[in-house]
Amino acid sequence: MKIIAKIISVLFHPSLMITYAFILFLIINPYIFGVDRFLLRTPLLFSVIFLSFLFPGGTVLMMRKLNLISGITLQNPKERIGPYIAAIIFYLWLYINIRSNFEIPELFKSLVLGSTISLCLLFFFNNFNKVSAHMAGMTGLSMFTLFLIYTPHSGMISLSLLSPVFERIPALLPALVIFCTGLVGYARIELGVHTLKQICGGFMIGLFSQMIAYIVYFK
Repeated sequence: MKIIAKIISVLFHPSLMITYAFILFLIINPYIFGVDRFLLRTPLLFSVIFLSFLFPGGTVLMMRKLNLISGITLQNPKERIGPYIAAIIFYLWLYINIRSNFEIPELFKSLVLGSTISLCLLFFFNNFNKVSAHMAGMTGLSMFTLFLIYTPHSGMISLSLLSPVFERIPALLPALVIFCTGLVGYARIELGVHTLKQICGGFMIGLFSQMIAYIVYFK
């Protein structure tokens, strides 16, 4: 079970959530990004991947190489301080780059803002107790998926581009992501890296952050 839990933790690493959300949004509604083909948005996709995943991950690897941290899993809360600061900088950089771009939908900007807020809260609470960044990231993705399906801000989405099943049962998509969120929480507990309290803390941070960002953009 621990091997499966490790695979789940890697596949749903919090730094991948924005990339997953972007690809999902681009597939089901490419026109909202001002294009009609996926490949035309690869420059933006690369920006998202580099700023939300590769640069923060590279910072962790560099800190490990310099022996500033004992491992890339960042088990010690004190070792998370540097990577959190770096990630906040890169996420802010991404948000500043996209917030004035009229071709990027407000819903995606809201996700990036919410993810940045989430990182800031994780950094703050990390000084008192280790909180699950995995759960915060997955909760953010779950909220984004719910907003996609149940609000008008996603435009004319076509879930059939994912699968005809999702077109017939739209609620299946957010239900699947929420199920994966539960799997991630279980995996982190199974690996012994988080307690149930820390999992719940990550969930609340992810939920609160995305709600605040949504209110900023749409209320």
